[in-house]
Amino acid sequence: MKRFYKKVSAEKENEDFFILLDGKRVKTPAENYLYTPHQKLADAVIQELSLIHISEPTRPERIGVCGVGVEKK
Repeated sequence: MKRFYKKVSAEKENEDFFILLDGKRVKTPAENYLYTPHQKLADAVIQELSLIHISEPTRPERIGVCGVGVEKK
């Protein structure tokens, strides 16, 4: 994965944590927003995405875990 963003964060809305890249909500391939109701999982996704280097090919595993179970339009 080539890194195309500068900042990774999460935005809390009600009881959910939406993953943000450069302040914009991440969308899944199904065009739904990527979120989790668990702050620890959101923190883990943020940490993993923050560790990706510009030229390092990798597949962030935690994103798949989030995207499978929790998507919002």
